[in-house]
Amino acid sequence: MLENGFRETGIVIFNDSVIYKNIGDAFHVEFEFLDFWDKIKDTIKEESSNLYFLHTHSPESSPYYSRRDELCMKSLYIALGVPINFLIYSFKDKFIFDLDFCRFAHYVYNGTSIQTKTILPDIKISCQFTLELFKGYS
Repeated sequence: MLENGFRETGIVIFNDSVIYKNIGDAFHVEFEFLDFWDKIKDTIKEESSNLYFLHTHSPESSPYYSRRDELCMKSLYIALGVPINFLIYSFKDKFIFDLDFCRFAHYVYNGTSIQTKTILPDIKISCQFTLELFKGYS
């Protein structure tokens, strides 16, 4: 674990609710598919634009996707059959956990390519979401 106590966090948001979270280690977190599948399987085809996979990178790193992140997006696409909204956050400082003071990237994998979006999606649960992200710090 890094000296700053950072651990990557994985969060799934569906229809403005946090339906899954996992805290990994300093350089890795997993999305356990079966832990959130039951919550989305009946409506995912109609409501795929309301599904977001988010995770944090350490303050020392960038919000750009890694090879592991790319494989995650592609695997989720294969499993769900819908475009994958994948957001990565990297706070600029390990003591300032404010969405106004972070770097982020929003990627969409559509089955053939990864596209970069320039704005954050409007997630209506921002206060709860921010608290969930902070749990990646011990």
